[in-house]
Amino acid sequence: MRRSLLAFPLLLALAGCGGSSGGDSASPYAGTYSGTWTNLDDARDAGTATWTVQNDGTISGTDNDPGRETAFNIVGRIDSAGTVTTTSTPAGGGEAATLNGRLLFGTSGELAGTLNWGVEPPLSYRYAFTRQVD
Repeated sequence: MRRSLLAFPLLLALAGCGGSSGGDSASPYAGTYSGTWTNLDDARDAGTATWTVQNDGTISGTDNDPGRETAFNIVGRIDSAGTVTTTSTPAGGGEAATLNGRLLFGTSGELAGTLNWGVEPPLSYRYAFTRQVD
């Protein structure tokens, strides 16, 4: 009986040592994506996009706009719920605009959603990405 009483506090101490390391897990969105974007009000306003999401949710990438003959540099973040907060800047210089919204995984693994470009008047775009295999 005495041994079991002495062992009990030791077991409690060891049990308290288990569990997670407390570190953040990698973003479920981490990876490189390629896809398309299309203006919801004017399908002629469309292009391609290549984005990379780091393990911490940081986004970097490029949106190519053939109609404007411009590439836009994209930088920002995506959180665990798929909320995107980015800035879009013309590669040749010019005024930056926000590009915010939500992207979610579909049943076949595509990452898609509507992002709003913070220009006047505001524009909404449908983004659809496929994760690239490394």
